[in-house]
Amino acid sequence: VNGLECHTAGVYGILAEDATDISIKNVEISEHIGAAIKFQRVENSVIENAFIHHNSDGIYLGSSNELTLQDNVITHNQRDIFDPLEYGTGVILSASTNVDLMHNQLDRNSSAGIKLIVSNGIKIINKPVKIYAHFITSMFSLLFKKTTNPAIASAMINNKDI
Repeated sequence: VNGLECHTAGVYGILAEDATDISIKNVEISEHIGAAIKFQRVENSVIENAFIHHNSDGIYLGSSNELTLQDNVITHNQRDIFDPLEYGTGVILSASTNVDLMHNQLDRNSSAGIKLIVSNGIKIINKPVKIYAHFITSMFSLLFKKTTNPAIASAMINNKDI
């Protein structure tokens, strides 16, 4: 997928399940009640130069391996009023391995910038990464649950009132 603009009130902007070698580049996705991009059991894939904003969540990676998220802007994803701790995250990695997050900007997401749940081999490498959490509405900039060996380099993590 290259150059897509998707602005609707559907559940997902892009959904890929049981797939390999997916390439999503130069997309803008907004106004979805689920994640803008959801990968479930996806391998050897890339999400690059995406502008993801105003969804319940930005990118959700479930049981996915060998992925790269690079040069993305993920902002203003808001929590669900019925379950405020579960939605509003920039990037969620659940049971995923060997994922590189490089040079992404995660800004003004209401729950967390990045949430890692039972995931391994995750690298966060940026120039520096901008992971901002809105002081009043955000719960966390980075949230790790049952995750081993995350690698974080050149990170600027800042909770601030914007």
